[in-house]
Amino acid sequence: MVLCGFSKVVLNGCINKTEERFSFHDDIEARLIYLENGGVKVLFIALDFSYITRDSSRRFRRLLGRKVSLDPANIITHCLQAHAGPKEPAVSLIIPHLVERCVPAVLKAIDNAKECELSFVTVDVGKKFSMNRTKSINKEIGALTFWDGYHMEEDKPEARHMVLACIKSWLENPGSMIFSTPMQASSEDFITGDVKKIVENVEEFQEQIYYDGPVDPLAQLLVFREINGDIMGSLLRFSAHLDLALHSVEGYSAGIARSIRKALENKIGGIAAYVCGPAGNLRFLNREFSWKEIERIGESLVEAVVCKFNKSGSKFHLLERFDFITTQVTLPLHKDLQMSGEEAKIKEEELCRRIKKADKPDIADLKRTGDLASRYSWIDLMLNTWVCPTEDDLWRMEFPVDLIGIRLNNHIILGLPDEAYMQTTRWLREETIGENLIVLTGVNGYCSYLATKEDFKEGGYGPMCSIITPDGENILKQGAFELVQKLM
Repeated sequence: MVLCGFSKVVLNGCINKTEERFSFHDDIEARLIYLENGGVKVLFIALDFSYITRDSSRRFRRLLGRKVSLDPANIITHCLQAHAGPKEPAVSLIIPHLVERCVPAVLKAIDNAKECELSFVTVDVGKKFSMNRTKSINKEIGALTFWDGYHMEEDKPEARHMVLACIKSWLENPGSMIFSTPMQASSEDFITGDVKKIVENVEEFQEQIYYDGPVDPLAQLLVFREINGDIMGSLLRFSAHLDLALHSVEGYSAGIARSIRKALENKIGGIAAYVCGPAGNLRFLNREFSWKEIERIGESLVEAVVCKFNKSGSKFHLLERFDFITTQVTLPLHKDLQMSGEEAKIKEEELCRRIKKADKPDIADLKRTGDLASRYSWIDLMLNTWVCPTEDDLWRMEFPVDLIGIRLNNHIILGLPDEAYMQTTRWLREETIGENLIVLTGVNGYCSYLATKEDFKEGGYGPMCSIITPDGENILKQGAFELVQKLM
């Protein structure tokens, strides 16, 4: 018999101890799902965090497992990429407090566990709610990624002004990179002096530059109910960075995740969990930065999914099959990780000095310099804050990461580390069980961007902000494929 239980807990009290921020716009929470089948017991915890390191996740799971008598290997942490939520290094300082806060919620989920029925719907929402924030401009520039600042033109995000802002920045301050501009900025603000000469001679700059590349259009919903028909909870998965709240509100916030959960609980009932799919190159599509816009996006996404859920007749089937597999893959570390943060800073400064002395460097040289200088500037953060590879990792030049698989009837939840790209999800769906595969990222710790080989050739933010070599994404993908095959 398969048992399932839900619970939730507000984490504000233990997070206050970090003093990273001093206020809460809305509650930071953990949503818990407990599954049991015979001797197999699994706990899934979705945290309203930006990210935590692999070792912080291990420590949290080890301490929590001791408190609630669960195998740490069967405890799964998932961070939502909530950019206005807690992140490292602050999270590492509160692990014991986080464990104490979660223990009662874990015991409640276990106590609430009952035999249940499961319903699943998937909705293709196209590009209505998300966008691809990375685009190859041309052969000379390669790819540029912009976090925000887009102009919306007939529901298409346009970024010519930000591309021109990059060129102006490269010319005036070689080695720099621009990742956003104010929404009100225009192309004319940046067409001055040498920028104007470049624009006049590059075909791609004559017209609007639309960031309308492929996205992961699937919103996937699992709904659990008791045998008597009472809704226990739900899990909604969609792929996009949860970064809007960072620019929209003061203090900690779960952002769109809060809006989505609230709407799901109002429309379906029970305890709702939101989870994030691979979104290394995806973001939510917004027209402004405000809490009202965050609520609009979350409520509209839920409306689209619940509409399909209701039209399908809310078909439920007894949850009869539950299988769980966890494994590891070892990803190759980039050779740049062999240098210290101080050494990387020196290389960054040398690179910028060299390009400034160059006689009329072309736009391709300026882009490559910007890419490499940015990479060197992030080495210290990669080593000491974002990823924190161990001395053993660095000696071996390898980074082991967890993969998890949960089969619920005919559906498989696949958990990957941050931050895989949407191409990884698309390939895994095509090669396995299609829309019945629910791919998550942010599982059991942060690993940096996992760009594809093709993305590395284009350069830009994701590949430069990665500790993993260009072969890493394929190794991850093959390991995930083999895990899913075992569950099929």
